[in-house]
Amino acid sequence: MSLKTYVFIFLCLIGLNTAFAQVPEPLDFHLSDVGPTHVWDGDGLLYGVQDVVLVNDTLVAAVTFNAPVVHLFSPSSYEFWGDKGEGPGEFEAARSAAWASSGLFISDMRPGASRIYEFTVDGNLLSSHTIRDATFVIQLQSAGGEMVFQGQDFGSEEITLYHLTDEATSEILSLSGRPEQRIAPSRGPSLSVPLPFAPATPWALLADGRLATWDGESTGLDLFDMNGSTVGSLPLPANKHALTAEHQEWWFEQQFPEGQTFFGQENVFAEVEREARRELEFPETFPRAMGIRADATQGVWVRRTPRLSGEIWMLLRSDGPVCTLQLKPGQRLMRVTENWITTLRSDDTGDAIELYDRAHVRPGC
Repeated sequence: MSLKTYVFIFLCLIGLNTAFAQVPEPLDFHLSDVGPTHVWDGDGLLYGVQDVVLVNDTLVAAVTFNAPVVHLFSPSSYEFWGDKGEGPGEFEAARSAAWASSGLFISDMRPGASRIYEFTVDGNLLSSHTIRDATFVIQLQSAGGEMVFQGQDFGSEEITLYHLTDEATSEILSLSGRPEQRIAPSRGPSLSVPLPFAPATPWALLADGRLATWDGESTGLDLFDMNGSTVGSLPLPANKHALTAEHQEWWFEQQFPEGQTFFGQENVFAEVEREARRELEFPETFPRAMGIRADATQGVWVRRTPRLSGEIWMLLRSDGPVCTLQLKPGQRLMRVTENWITTLRSDDTGDAIELYDRAHVRPGC
C-alpha cells in the first residue's frame, strides 16, 4: 500500500471521528409540539420564583423571594400567603420547597439560623426546624418517605447533604462545589469565576429514597443511601451537544451582566471580564450532567444543555437512556411526576408555571 493511500485512510478516519463527535444526541420530543394543559402566572403577580412543587395532580405550590411568599394554583383557584419578617412562620429569604404527606416544607435562608418550616396548604405553621450554624439551606427535596436538604457554609464551595427527620438532623455526605478559576487583571479587583459551564455538583433524591449525584468527571451517576454508603451507579453517556460561540457569549453575559453594580459602582468587573475572555478555556461539548431531577416514577432526568436554545433533558434508568426531551428557550424543568411535566418560564414580564400532560409525550418518556 502506497504512502498516499495510508494518508488518505488516515484523513478519512479523522473525518469520521469529527463527524461522529458533532452528531447531536437524538431528540425524542419537543415541548413546543404540544401546548401546556395549565399556565399560571398569578395574574401577573408571580415573579422571583425560587421553587415549584406539586402537592397533588390538581394543586401546585410556588415559592417566591418576595411576599406573598407561597402561591397555590389549581385549575379553579389561586391563593397566596406568607409574610416577610423574622417571626415564627415568616420568611427572610425563602429558597426551596418540598411536599411530604404531613405538609408543605419550605426552607428559609437566615445567617446563622436557617429554618425549615412545615405548613398546611392553607398556611398554618405545623413545625419549625432551625439549623443553628453557618449553614445556609439551599435546596430541599422529599421522596420515598425521606427528606433531604443541601447545606452550604457562607464563603465555601463545598456542599453537604443532610437527612431531616422529626427527631434529628444528620449529615449524609459532602460534595465538592463548582470549580473556579481566579482572574487577576493587571489593574482593578480580582475575582474567582466558575469554569465555563461546569455545574455545581448536582444531586437528586430519587423516588426509591436513594440519592443520585455526579462528581463532574466520572462516567456515571453515583447512588447513595441515607447513611452515605454507595449502593450503585447509573451509566451516564458522554454529551455530544457542541458548545458554540453563541453559548460562550451567553455565558459571559450571565457572569458579567451589563450595568452590574457593586457597592454603588457600575461595571466594576469590566477588567476581570476582559481578562477572563483571554484566559478561560471553553470545552468543545457540554458536561455529562448540567443538572439532575428525580422522576417520580423511576429513574432520573439529566440536563444536557443550557436554557439559551432550550434545555435538553435525558431520562436515565438502570438499563440506560430512555428518551430525551427539549424545552422551549427560557424554560426550566422543575418537577416530573407520574402525570405532569412542570416547567418555569421567566421573562421581563414575570414568571409563569406551565404544566404539560405527560400522556402527550412519547410513551415511556
